[in-house]
Amino acid sequence: MSWTELRNVALVGTEKRQLSSVITSPLDGQPSEVAAMQHAALFGTQRRAGVPITRTTVEAEAEPLAAPTEQNPPEKASRLIELILSGNAVTASLQPPLIHHWLAECAAADCVVPHRSLVPLLDAGARSTELRSSLRPVLGHRGRWLAEMDDRWAWAVANTDSNNYISVDDFLRFSADAKGDYVRTLRLTNPAEARRLVEGAFGDMNAANRTQCVAALTQGLNDDDEEFLESCLTDGSKLVRGEVHSLLNGLPNSRRAQRMVNRLAPLVSSEGRLRKSVTVSWPDAPSKADKSDMTEANTDTEASIWLRDIVAGTPLSWWEQHLDASPDTLLGRNLTPELELITGLSIAAVCQGSIEWADALVSHGHLNTHVIDIASDDVLVAAIAKLPKANEKTGGDSANLLLQRSGRWSLAYSEAMLKWMQKADSKTPKYLFFSEGLADRLDPESVNRLGDLTEKYDGYEREAARRVLQALTTHASITEAFER
Repeated sequence: MSWTELRNVALVGTEKRQLSSVITSPLDGQPSEVAAMQHAALFGTQRRAGVPITRTTVEAEAEPLAAPTEQNPPEKASRLIELILSGNAVTASLQPPLIHHWLAECAAADCVVPHRSLVPLLDAGARSTELRSSLRPVLGHRGRWLAEMDDRWAWAVANTDSNNYISVDDFLRFSADAKGDYVRTLRLTNPAEARRLVEGAFGDMNAANRTQCVAALTQGLNDDDEEFLESCLTDGSKLVRGEVHSLLNGLPNSRRAQRMVNRLAPLVSSEGRLRKSVTVSWPDAPSKADKSDMTEANTDTEASIWLRDIVAGTPLSWWEQHLDASPDTLLGRNLTPELELITGLSIAAVCQGSIEWADALVSHGHLNTHVIDIASDDVLVAAIAKLPKANEKTGGDSANLLLQRSGRWSLAYSEAMLKWMQKADSKTPKYLFFSEGLADRLDPESVNRLGDLTEKYDGYEREAARRVLQALTTHASITEAFER
């Protein structure tokens, strides 16, 4: 019997419509109207628990499984996650970083999510793929049992143990956003198995799923991935090819990297004795064979994009060996054409994970979104100290780049940015620099300096600063709540 059938019986009465199937024990022998009410109670409970109503009989009650020994968080921590999830601690836009932090502290304390917060957290994970990797380790046996009751929570019980192998068919049945999430998690324990699944399912996935799964291979990227990535260079989707290019840029020993070296080497020349310059000639128009190594570009920008792609795909070690110069020395020279070279070198620095190159780029004033996430703190703090004072005539492009640095900032970086904001001209529009997004970047210990800054603001900016201050205070309370 379904919920709809039961509702229809209830509408017309059991005298006019009989129950199509009656649950056996414990309802045998009950009058039909009592059985209908029993069905309603049972089905209602199932619906609230998220259990699909597919059975028409009650199964014999099994012996209860022994619950593993699991530790609940301290009561203060349990109350905090309830406050955060309810929206009573901070606004919805500021919840994700606090939930992340709470889950990380919970895992570090070897605790599991309290039972009363399981459903809200599973729902949060269903809405945000970023939360899932933090939530899985702290669900506990009850959380995993509950997750099996609803397809929306299937990601929570996907077994990514390195010894657990699922078929390609099973993988293809995952929901769209769960595929990439599964691959990222499996790459932590078994990179080869994750690649096997993606490779086997590739031809049966749409472009969005292919893009998602290729991007997930960033986790644990290694030379063994090259063969598969090479095969994807001719994929029909521009988005897939873009992800493949980024990954191959991070494999300096790949065939594509060697192809880029072969294209670049004849174009590079170095001149001068005291103030040396490095000049890279424009490459020939890309041939049909070259197109697979190139990101999309229209005719007007083809030469510029092609040169940038060649530089981005060339191993950074080649520049040091070919020109016999360190990154700092090389970037101190006159570079022509500068825009394409700096952009390409910045992309290469990020893809190849070179902090040395990122630091050199920042030190020579080449701030861009590619390098600020991996450059060293001390180098970036020095760059903040050199920022000109903001006034009503300047939007502070460099400052806005530094404000976009992702992840949780160090205390030194946080205080340097807040100190620069305090010095801004009183007529400078504060919204150019201050937003609620700083709540998941500023170090929680910077609250005193943030409090001083709040006093300078009014209107929207003061309210935004107050909410950020509240979020940072809550962040610190979470850490304190888990301290033993």
